[in-house]
Amino acid sequence: LGLIKEALQIAEKGVKDHPHFAGGHVALGRIYLHQVRLPEAESAFRKAIELSPENVLAYQLLAETYLRLRRSKDALKAYKMLLFMNPENERALN
Repeated sequence: LGLIKEALQIAEKGVKDHPHFAGGHVALGRIYLHQVRLPEAESAFRKAIELSPENVLAYQLLAETYLRLRRSKDALKAYKMLLFMNPENERALN
C-alpha cells in the first residue's frame, strides 16, 4: 500500500520494545530487504535466527539477502540449513 515508512517505524519500535520476539526481527528485515538496505536486513534475519533457530522463513530470507549481497557461500550455508529443516523447500532445492 506504499506505507513503507510507517511500517519501518512500527517495526523498529516493536523490535525495541520486544527485542526477544523473532517475528519482529523478521518483519523488520523484510522491510529493510524491500528498501534494499541489505546489511540491515542481514542483521535482522541473523538476530531472528539467534532467537529462534528453527525459523524457516528467517533462513530463507537470509539466504536471499546473501544472494543479493553476492555472498554465494553464505547463501549456500543458509539454504543448506533451510533444506535440513524443510527438505521439500522449492527455493532451497533450486
